[in-house]
Amino acid sequence: MAKIMIGEDAGKLLLKIPLSNNTISRRIDDISEDINNQLINSLRGKEFGIQLDEATDSHKDANLICYVRYVNENQLIEDLLFCKEIEGGTSGKELFDIVNNFMAENDINWEDCVGVRTDGGRSMSGHYQGLQSRIREKKPQTLFGHTVLYTEKHWQQQSSVQS
Repeated sequence: MAKIMIGEDAGKLLLKIPLSNNTISRRIDDISEDINNQLINSLRGKEFGIQLDEATDSHKDANLICYVRYVNENQLIEDLLFCKEIEGGTSGKELFDIVNNFMAENDINWEDCVGVRTDGGRSMSGHYQGLQSRIREKKPQTLFGHTVLYTEKHWQQQSSVQS
């Protein structure tokens, strides 16, 4: 197609570009890492809030999803901070360890965290053993709130039940 559109010589040059699955996969990983680094660099040193939710994917694997909200150059930014597989159980300690390890690995300071929103489940909101109590050990002034992330499928199920 390139030969037809832009000429024989250009087509031959394009054939020299390696496009194996490994190359494409590596490039996708590099782009993903770069985007993640830009977000983390933009976030560092700013006050932020996080929203956490446990989710199960189509393979029945449990994941912890973390969204972040912060102000950058007078604009409210909301982005996916991470989605990590929950390899052990879903206790408050295990969930906290996932978040805390991410924060430590990326040099994000708990002192900048002003709020946490969760779905209100026991492992998330427990005052003594839950994620909330462990975050309060890092920063006692953190505000906590209850929120629910619904999927489109859930909304459709709710609508059909009410009809």
